[in-house]
Amino acid sequence: MMWHECAPTGSDRLAQRHPELVAVRCPLEELLRRERARGDRPAGTAAAQYDVVHAHGDYDIEVDTGAHTADECARQIAEEIARLSNDNTAFARLRRQHTRTAEDY
Repeated sequence: MMWHECAPTGSDRLAQRHPELVAVRCPLEELLRRERARGDRPAGTAAAQYDVVHAHGDYDIEVDTGAHTADECARQIAEEIARLSNDNTAFARLRRQHTRTAEDY
């Protein structure tokens, strides 16, 4: 989900759940291979979305599915979530950055 799709009202609802933003990365070459193997989307979708999907750039956790198995990534995510502080997550930072104040109107 892109930030502009959930802000501002969606971000209010999500903030109550203390979400963490996880970047699931993979080298483009591997994404292209997976795309071809699946065959469930138009060719070129992975390449077209590659630079856009992580454009906002702020995450709590980053994993690389090209370098690690799904189980290893899941373990890394679980370990990192246990260490996070709810008041300084990437979601909270993005929300503060994009929330308008009364002076903005």
